[in-house]
Amino acid sequence: MKKVPAFDDLGLNNPENDLFGDIKIKAKHFTEIGQKYSEKTAKKADPELVTAINPLNYLNNQSNSLIAKHWRIRHGAADRDTSFAVPIILATTLQNMNLDIDFFMPWAKPHSGDYDLIDLFDWIDSLVKEK
Repeated sequence: MKKVPAFDDLGLNNPENDLFGDIKIKAKHFTEIGQKYSEKTAKKADPELVTAINPLNYLNNQSNSLIAKHWRIRHGAADRDTSFAVPIILATTLQNMNLDIDFFMPWAKPHSGDYDLIDLFDWIDSLVKEK
């Protein structure tokens, strides 16, 4: 759906660029490529902020005792915005850490929306209620 380089839009027109903006600057680049080839005069996001939004940075730098033991990940199989690799890498990383992963890619659903809230609450209940 997005032209190369996809998320870090050279014209700063993607919501991902807005994520790194601040009170004075609406959107910033967050990659070297985006900054180098920017179509507009632009600031680059603080590297600490860029690091902060990637869950793998936390998972790889924490002891397992500080990481949630149960994870539920959903990513619709009809998604046109985000690569399937994103949730698969997260789920695989968590699985390799011997954590409890409930991973599913619902057919004919995008990666957005509250299409299975009842199932989500049932999953939570199954974890917290005495058996």
